[in-house]
Amino acid sequence: MDEHGIRRINKAKYPVWAWHTRKWKHNRPDLRLGGYGKRGDRLSCIEFEIPESEVLLSDFDAWHFVLNNLWLDGSVTEAERKNEIYFDSLTKEEQERAKADSWNRIFDISPYENDWIVRGCYIQAVFWKLRPDMVTECRFFTAK
Repeated sequence: MDEHGIRRINKAKYPVWAWHTRKWKHNRPDLRLGGYGKRGDRLSCIEFEIPESEVLLSDFDAWHFVLNNLWLDGSVTEAERKNEIYFDSLTKEEQERAKADSWNRIFDISPYENDWIVRGCYIQAVFWKLRPDMVTECRFFTAK
């Protein structure tokens, strides 16, 4: 976040995580559906607006390459996947550097979909602070 100009506010230890886009849509989730907490849990859904300068967006699916310590090669077709031969030809040190550099691709959230890749369908947001003046709505619900 520091590298993208999203500076830590006060002494926040961890950033706040939220959905920005789900299934290509930037709107509230349908809380009547399941998948939110354990059945019977009392939860809340907070909608808010935050200045672009305070939030970092990334592709949720691509983020899993970072979590699993994998190289995100950037191919958009199976034919382009031949880049893997290039990666395998690198020394271990070069692979680690190339892998870390490849992770910047998670910030490409421009919508794209074909038989090989989906990008921008699920976009996550991280930020350091949610202030009361940012909240536009808060709904309480029971998980199904």
